[in-house]
Amino acid sequence: MDINYKYALGSGQGTNQVANKRFIIIHEIGVNNSPAINNAIYMNRNWGNAYTTDIVGDGGKIYRIGEPGYVSWGAGSFANANAPAQIELARTYDKATFQKDMAAYVGLIRSYCDQFGIPKTLDTGGMYDAGVKTHAWVTAKIWGDHIDPVISYLQPVWGVSNQTLANWILNGYGGVDVVNSKPEFNVVTINYYPGYGIDAVDADGKGIAGSRYKFKHGTQWRSHSIRIINNQAHYELSDHEFVPQAFTDQQFICTINYAVGYGIDSTNSFGAGNVGTRSKFKTGTKWRADYIREIKGKLYYQVGPDDFIDADYTVGSGKVY
Repeated sequence: MDINYKYALGSGQGTNQVANKRFIIIHEIGVNNSPAINNAIYMNRNWGNAYTTDIVGDGGKIYRIGEPGYVSWGAGSFANANAPAQIELARTYDKATFQKDMAAYVGLIRSYCDQFGIPKTLDTGGMYDAGVKTHAWVTAKIWGDHIDPVISYLQPVWGVSNQTLANWILNGYGGVDVVNSKPEFNVVTINYYPGYGIDAVDADGKGIAGSRYKFKHGTQWRSHSIRIINNQAHYELSDHEFVPQAFTDQQFICTINYAVGYGIDSTNSFGAGNVGTRSKFKTGTKWRADYIREIKGKLYYQVGPDDFIDADYTVGSGKVY
């Protein structure tokens, strides 16, 4: 593996505490259009706040920050003390870059497992069981509020589930499992106030206590469905957890989600198709939509005086075409 040591911490930086050989903790940067090298520079300059052992990205490059075998500051005191390596992954929306990044990411994870005698298992067992752990697992089993790297990035953008990642860590990377073949039109971004989050509700509109720490401003989620709750459109961002569309980047917007290069016909207020409008309502186009309603038992966004778009063909529907 080609490792860049330019931004590695020097003498007197970081910590000299030897880590227990229990976890390899994996992360993702969590910011769009933020190259791995920029994050390496930032960690090198701001290591007193947080840093990890490595950052992977920019087409399969590995930037070494902290020294493997020693504690790094990426996941809370208990996790840090038990992780001889922690690895960040930079985001990309280019398939070729992603495949190079994943080959390096998975390869580095597997190499560290061999180096420190840690099982090549992902997110198994409890807080004292060795293996590779996502930051989301650390949140669930130990402490914190992070959900990376699968829930926040790999699953919604590239269709890589925990199981797929687990298979790659166990057996080696194979890009055949990458299912993304077009831009991901079901990912929405929470749009609230920086540093704060929005409480989700259940299907009956009852608030889910504590969910604001999960659905924070700026975090991205794959929506599985759209539902009207309390007369507002809501996205289902997790099992039975719904967030108002008005608190996402899709506020007052209807974005067409269909096959790349194609469009859909709108309907009129009676549910009949407006023939010929598919050349107008093409995949990826955005339309002002202040109003959502049911027509013949289905949800539609109103985007014109008598133009209604079936919500199944919009961002957040969870449908893939």
